[in-house]
Amino acid sequence: MKYLLNRTKNYLAISGIITFFSLLVVSTTVLAQPVVQSYPSTGNVQTGMIVSLNSGQSDAVAPINTSDIGKMFGVAVSPADTSAILSPGNTNGQLVYVATTGNYDVIVSNQNGAIKVGDYITASSLDGVGMSAGTTQSMVLGKALSSFDGKTDVINTATLVNSVGKKVTVTMADIPVDINIIRNPSLNQAPDLPGFLKHITQAVTSKPVDAVRAYLSLVVLAITVIIVGIMLYSGVRSSIISIGRNPLSKRTIFAGLIGVTVASIAIFIVGMFAVYLLLKL
Repeated sequence: MKYLLNRTKNYLAISGIITFFSLLVVSTTVLAQPVVQSYPSTGNVQTGMIVSLNSGQSDAVAPINTSDIGKMFGVAVSPADTSAILSPGNTNGQLVYVATTGNYDVIVSNQNGAIKVGDYITASSLDGVGMSAGTTQSMVLGKALSSFDGKTDVINTATLVNSVGKKVTVTMADIPVDINIIRNPSLNQAPDLPGFLKHITQAVTSKPVDAVRAYLSLVVLAITVIIVGIMLYSGVRSSIISIGRNPLSKRTIFAGLIGVTVASIAIFIVGMFAVYLLLKL
């Protein structure tokens, strides 16, 4: 009898250990799965689009664009692609499912050239669409797990205007991406802008501006101010001298001075517009 009781205790102990480790394995597997959370959206968010947190609503998402690249949040996915889903309390509006880690299909374009396996993916000029990251984008979504040459497996096309004002056609495809949102490792490490200049340029463009364009804009601004200053100084000086020599021609001289002033203002406006374009492109 004692022997049977000992055997029963051993069997129960072994069963308990097996059950414990089974639960541990199941729990670990569940925790290892990427967690997807549902969010209300404020735009036409489609599966595979890169999204950012909406500026006005911290609990809502929208298709990302280049001006919001610093708010890159994740990728819209199908709920069928995952079994671990969290839902927020606020369910107003269209719900989309967003993955912030894991391997998921992302809509990309060849705007910045062909995409190779291992290339970093970032936001393109098309809302919600990714592209191969260069050296000027501050954030990246993750690494491409498949290539896209711009010709095969094309799902859509779009027409863009490039930096020189020429229309170009880009193609799009779905490729798997290992999502890991980080600062772009290839970001151009040019000398950073002084604090005041960084704030001014970002206030004008609503996005980070690289040092080269910022300093080039300063040069254009300085040249504009010098030209306008020389014109105004010369106009006022020559007008005073002319009035001193011939007081009776005062009206004609003042008319000429007004013309010089108007021309100076026009040059200043053109110069400021050129500075804005340099910063904005």
